Amino acid sequence: MVFKPQTFHHEPPQAEIDDPTEAALEARVAEALARVGSADASQVAVTVAGGVVTLTGNVGFPREVDTIAEAAARIPGVEAVDNRVQAMGTDIH
Repeated sequence: MVFKPQTFHHEPPQAEIDDPTEAALEARVAEALARVGSADASQVAVTVAGGVVTLTGNVGFPREVDTIAEAAARIPGVEAVDNRVQAMGTDIH
């Protein structure tokens, strides 16, 4: 059996990342949100453009909306947070 390296029209395949710095920042923010103990951010998407983090998706309670935005803002490299997350339930007092 002969193994050949993968190529596309005789060129090696390449992954395309618009900005590796933004991709790394996006990963750091997503990891930080996953570690927030007082909020479930499993349904929150993170995108980064020009240092601005955009959060979209849903959380269970209104208090979690602010909690995840604050966690994202604390990550080095984040210049601003555009928080578009919506709460699906209501906080119990």
